[in-house]
Amino acid sequence: MKKKVLLGLLVCVVGLFSACSSDNNDDNKGGNTIVTGEKIIGFTDNHGTVISNIQYDKQGRLVSVTLETNSDEGKEKKHYYL
Repeated sequence: MKKKVLLGLLVCVVGLFSACSSDNNDDNKGGNTIVTGEKIIGFTDNHGTVISNIQYDKQGRLVSVTLETNSDEGKEKKHYYL
């Protein structure tokens, strides 16, 4: 009976350590991380402000944005470089 309990605990401990081991998936040693995933290409908020023409660099960082706002004087369009 003791051997079965100890064997069961050993299996559980080995399972936990193998599941929690850190994976080193850093294949990119040059530092040029390429971000994969979804990127925003445009957005309109509840006040009618339109964020468009969103551009990213090769590393997935935000580079520029065009912001169009509605005010009492009319529409105002600004382009921001980050």
